[in-house]
Amino acid sequence: MTLAEVKLAKASNPNLRIGIALSGGGIKGLCHAGALKALEEYGIRPDVISGVSAGSVVGALYADGLTPDEIGEMFMGLSFRKSTVYDSAGGGFLNIKPFMRLVHKHLKSKRIEDLPLPLYIVATDLDHGHTVEFSTGDLITSVTASCSVPVLFTPTIIDGVHYVDGGVFKNFPATTIRDRCDILIGINASPMLAAQYKVNVANVLERVYHFMFKANIVHDREVCDVLLEPSDMGMYDTFDVEKSHEIFELGYSYTHRFCYPDEQLELNEVTSGQETVDGLQDAEETESGDEKKDKKKSLFNLNVQTPGELVDYLGQMIRNIRGD
Repeated sequence: MTLAEVKLAKASNPNLRIGIALSGGGIKGLCHAGALKALEEYGIRPDVISGVSAGSVVGALYADGLTPDEIGEMFMGLSFRKSTVYDSAGGGFLNIKPFMRLVHKHLKSKRIEDLPLPLYIVATDLDHGHTVEFSTGDLITSVTASCSVPVLFTPTIIDGVHYVDGGVFKNFPATTIRDRCDILIGINASPMLAAQYKVNVANVLERVYHFMFKANIVHDREVCDVLLEPSDMGMYDTFDVEKSHEIFELGYSYTHRFCYPDEQLELNEVTSGQETVDGLQDAEETESGDEKKDKKKSLFNLNVQTPGELVDYLGQMIRNIRGD
């Protein structure tokens, strides 16, 4: 299905409900705001939204009435260091309370059910090992739970239960609203990984998370009527906060080209939900034996002997990411 067909169907039957599912992806999730801007300009607005992790942040702000441009402007000048504080006693290295205070300041609605637009927020119940969909309850707490990346960020406690990032089991919540809409548009902010990457603990951990997330979105991709996947997002890291403007513009320009394919000589790879998912593609370049040895050495020669020393090492890694 094309966006032109979506627009025509809605014009022919205003009662048709359009759903938009927003994936996780860290700061890459800001491409959701850019995509929503392009869709609005084209005349497509959602009747229901689902979001996980970064998608839940954009989804909450948009469902509360903020424009895509206002959402994009929120993140300008933001840094990872200013968005987190150390909190190793809480089950993670960092706490994202400073970031959530910023989000909370821009929200008018206090509870999910009070939002002008229906929103479903996906998180992971860490205590019982399953996915949870929040459609009622405290808005900012539910968003925080959906964004709490395991180990890196402190779990969020709701009614005595620990919650972490919804991407652990469902990083693309399309099936969450498939039965709640007639036409489903999915926006995946993490469609692929860069073929080349620097091998260090931070990048390897991030890459492992991406592989795990990519494996759990297969079915969700298939149920979308329209699937938007800006492939250039693979150039950005999950916490490239300083590149928020670029990411917003990438989401906008990609979706704009998808809205007006006749104006575009060559589109990035765009897949409809009807296509078969062939699985992960190995885009890695062939390396010489010496290069592989060097990478292996840089990855595993950490000089740590105990779990405590490993925790200290990871803590130093996080301090380096934050620029402390």
